[in-house]
Amino acid sequence: MDTRQTSAPNGVFLSVIVPVYNAEKTLHACVQSILVQILENYELLLIDDGSQDASADICKYYAAKDMH
Repeated sequence: MDTRQTSAPNGVFLSVIVPVYNAEKTLHACVQSILVQILENYELLLIDDGSQDASADICKYYAAKDMH
């Protein structure tokens, strides 16, 4: 039986902030590991700091398919 909560205690809203710089090789895995969490009351902020690879495009991809 899964006893994890689907919302944070006391109605807390959680912000997950991920700094991104040239992370195209690991960014998908990072984001997916956050999206599979059972909590529902959260936002995911991907902050790209001028990446020279495809990181910005990956961030835009996830922003476009935002499920919140």
